Amino acid sequence: MSMSDTYATTAAPIYARKVWADDNSIFVEIPAVSGPPFIQKFSKTEGGLSKALALISIAHKKDKPTGGTYKFPTHPLTKRGKNDFSPEQRARARDILRKLKIV
Repeated sequence: MSMSDTYATTAAPIYARKVWADDNSIFVEIPAVSGPPFIQKFSKTEGGLSKALALISIAHKKDKPTGGTYKFPTHPLTKRGKNDFSPEQRARARDILRKLKIV
C-alpha cells in the first residue's frame, strides 16, 4: 500500500450507489458498462425502500473487494495551532462569555 499526498475525492467504496429521493419516490442510479446509467425508481414507502436497499445489497455482493466488509476511513488529523493567547486576551474572552451568559 502506498501513501498519497492528496486526499480521496470520496470515502465511498467501489460498490456504492447514488440514491436520492423526492416527495414521492426513491431513485437508485445503476452504472452501465457502456452508455448512460440506469435510474431505477421506487415508491417512497416501506416496501419501496426495502426494494431499493435490496438492489444496493446486490451491488455490494457483486462488487465488494475480497478483503471483506467495508472499513470506515479515518479522517486525517489536523494539527492544532499553538495556544499563544496573552493573559489580557483570555480575560477579554472571559468577559465576553460572561456578558453573553455562557459562563
